[in-house]
Amino acid sequence: MAHQSELIETRGHHLVGVVWNIIGSKGDKYNVEMVNYGFECSCIAYRKCKHIKRVENLLADPLDEDKKLA
Repeated sequence: MAHQSELIETRGHHLVGVVWNIIGSKGDKYNVEMVNYGFECSCIAYRKCKHIKRVENLLADPLDEDKKLA
């Protein structure tokens, strides 16, 4: 299920189809993908999860050192 982004216009974005590998707080691995209608995550959350928010925030402000993926 895609979750719409409030920070990034994903429709037609050049990163649609890109998958980010995210390590969760307990060490689990999740895949976050940008799709035309927002972002999808492989975790079990039915609402917009923190993994999607992490990728959104990184893309919205890529120079913020506190938002690194690794």
